[in-house]
Order: sequence, then structure tokens, then C-alpha cells
Amino acid sequence: MALGLVEPRWGRRFMEREARIGRAVEIAHAVRLQPDRETIREAAELGMTLSEETTLARLCRRPEIDSARLFAWAASRDPRLDGLAADEIERTTIALRYDGLLERERETATRLARSDEVAIPETLAYAGLPGLSSRWSKSWSGTTRARSGRRADSRYHPHRGGDPPRADPRKGGCVSD
Repeated sequence: MALGLVEPRWGRRFMEREARIGRAVEIAHAVRLQPDRETIREAAELGMTLSEETTLARLCRRPEIDSARLFAWAASRDPRLDGLAADEIERTTIALRYDGLLERERETATRLARSDEVAIPETLAYAGLPGLSSRWSKSWSGTTRARSGRRADSRYHPHRGGDPPRADPRKGGCVSD
């Protein structure tokens, strides 16, 4: 919206929709369900068993449960969930099902970003490093490295893709493009 790439009314609609989905995810984590008689009976009508206290978010992770019916039932218990459109329920369910995976991926990305800033000493002898193949130790010997995993003379980066350096057996080193 700020750059003028999206009309303000469409941008506002999108942002409002994303906010509703975000609130629904937060509410689903907060709604606690006790396995009392009434709740167990209602859960059975939805085709699920409830034997211990859980949250709506945990119930959404069950693949056998119809999320539209689950959210309609949950809205009768918590009116803040009322009024979600079908696509918003679907997006909320997807966000809840993949919550753990996405969090682990964010943590991995953060760790990789931190490791990217670790400086490798210019004088490091690659030939003696355990686990490093002779091809790589020959390729990296005598080159200048700016930071972890980067060669100053190549576009290769192990975490960001690109082509790895190729060894030229005639030269005993890396061929640049």
C-alpha cells in the first residue's frame, strides 16, 4: 500500500483478513476445553474423542476433524470466533496445524543467519579438517574467505544456494566462471 502497488481498499481488506486470522489463532490457543459430560457428548457429535483437557488449537491439528464444523462448535462456546469466513477458517487451521513446523524453521533460519556472520581465519589449514573431503580442502586452499561458507571469488553460499565451486583436476583447485 505504501508503495502504491495495491489499491488502499484491497490492502485494507487483506490486512483486516490477516488480523482476523491472527486473532483466531491466538484465541484457538487460549480456548481450553475440559472433558466434562457435555463437552464429551458434543465432541462425539463432531466425530472426535475428548479424554483430557486440551485446547482448540490442539483439536485443529487432528486430521480427521472437519475444521468448519469444529469452528462452528467453538464459536458457540466463544463468540470471538463467530463470523470467520470459510477461507479464514481454513487458513487458521493450516496455521495451527503447521505451527510447530514453522517455529522450528524460523529457529533454524535464525541459527543459520547467526552462523553466517562467523569469521573464518585467513590462515585456516583446510587439509587437516576432519569430515572435509580432499576436493573441498584443495578447492578452498589458498583462497580468501570473507565470512563462514563464502568464497570471495565465487557466488556460492551453502545456505543460500548457487553453484558449488568445481574442482579442476589439472589445476588442483577451483574453476571460476
